[in-house]
Amino acid sequence: ESLESLQKEVDRLYEMFLQLIARNRGLSIEKIRSTEAGLYFGEKAVEIGLADGVTTFFEFINNHRSVSMTTNELTEENYRREILEIIRLCNISKTPEKIGEFIEQGISVEQAREVLMELLAERTKKTEILSAIPQNSGEELMMQVAKARAQSSI
Repeated sequence: ESLESLQKEVDRLYEMFLQLIARNRGLSIEKIRSTEAGLYFGEKAVEIGLADGVTTFFEFINNHRSVSMTTNELTEENYRREILEIIRLCNISKTPEKIGEFIEQGISVEQAREVLMELLAERTKKTEILSAIPQNSGEELMMQVAKARAQSSI
C-alpha cells in the first residue's frame, strides 16, 4: 500500500514535470514522454529541443556580464533622461527649488508634470491683473499727453 502511494506521488510529479518542460520549451507532452525520462547532454539535447545551445562556463559568464552591463547602462541612461526632463520642467515653471525634492522622492516625470501644473494653476489663481496705465478717464489721459508735449517743446 505505501509503495502504491509512493508510485502515485512519483507519477503526479512526473506529469507536473512534463507539463513544465512542454510549456517552457514549446514541445508537446508526447514528444517529451517519448524521451522516456532519458538523460540527454550537449548536441543531443539541442537536437531534440531540450536545450538552446552548448557553451562553456566562461562564455556563459561573459555573455551574461555583457547583457547585465547593457541593461544597467540602459537603466542609467533612462534615469539620466528623466532627471534632465524634471530639471527642464522645473526651470520652465520657474520652480527650480522643486528639482531636489522631486529627485529625492523618486518622482516620475509624469508625476512632476502634474505637481507643477497644479502649482502653476494655483499661482495663476492668486495673481492679480496689474496695469501700468493709471485708471483715468480717456479725457484726463489726453490732457496729460498734451501737457507733456507742450513742456517738451518749451
